Amino acid sequence: SAASSPSLLTHGTVMVAAATPVGDVTTIIDKLVDRRGWMGLTFHDFVLSGATLNAVNVPTLAAILDYCAPLVRAGKLRILPFSEAMQEQAAIPAPI
Repeated sequence: SAASSPSLLTHGTVMVAAATPVGDVTTIIDKLVDRRGWMGLTFHDFVLSGATLNAVNVPTLAAILDYCAPLVRAGKLRILPFSEAMQEQAAIPAPI
């Protein structure tokens, strides 16, 4: 049924912090694409270098975006602005 379709399930959000390895983020993205789900990656703050606590450095962000770029071009991954993502979330029926 449509309610049990993997593409309609919400997978929550993941906080990406300075200690989060890029490989962990790309693994999450791969699983998301495989399941045809959706989720949020939350970045608390960005710094040019020397990331600490929740502040992710710009090279780490760039590595994550570089990983996502071919997936976006292939139509396997969409990256939405927060406001549009929230509108789409509201349209997704809650699983039973």
